[in-house]
Amino acid sequence: MEEWQQENKNACNTAAQLLAHGLEDGAMLERVAEQYPLRLTPHLLNLIQTHAAPIARQFVPAALELDADGEVDPLNEEGLSPVPHVVHRY
Repeated sequence: MEEWQQENKNACNTAAQLLAHGLEDGAMLERVAEQYPLRLTPHLLNLIQTHAAPIARQFVPAALELDADGEVDPLNEEGLSPVPHVVHRY
């Protein structure tokens, strides 16, 4: 088995597994994980534990993701598109 396959095999994909690594609030993480998929490799968990906030904020789900007040298209990509349902990225 290649290294990337081993990393994927050992990845955390439940809130309980992530909590075992001492990250985040349990009840909040359970609610977010019910709605959004969660998968963090051991390498990524190691980076999060050693470099804390910046990387964790990118990969560990947060309660703000459950906030219904957010915008569906905050960059107005749909409104600026010349053709419906086409998003240009440069």
